[in-house]
Amino acid sequence: MRTLLAAAPLCAALLLTAPSATAEVLDLPDSNIAGEQLQRPATPTRGMSKSAVQRKFGAPNSKVAAIGEPPISRWVYDDYTVVFEYNKVLHAVVPEAPPPIYRTNELVVAD
Repeated sequence: MRTLLAAAPLCAALLLTAPSATAEVLDLPDSNIAGEQLQRPATPTRGMSKSAVQRKFGAPNSKVAAIGEPPISRWVYDDYTVVFEYNKVLHAVVPEAPPPIYRTNELVVAD
């Protein structure tokens, strides 16, 4: 009991001198502002089949044969490239355009 009482002032001192948490606010531009916003073309979504992509977006300009295991293939369109694993869309890549930002409340500033 004496050890516990003797340790109490030390614990209180440590708690009082502990650094407090700080955060910075990251201001993002309003997504409705015209001009600086990049316009991304409509692209296939993850999980779509090759036949669904061709029905909705038409025939690609070129098809790159599958390589590796699992087989990864690409279809190249004018404004984007679609990457497939087996028969399903993995990604649609738009050159020079970053993906849209989702869940902006989770963004943090790196030190």
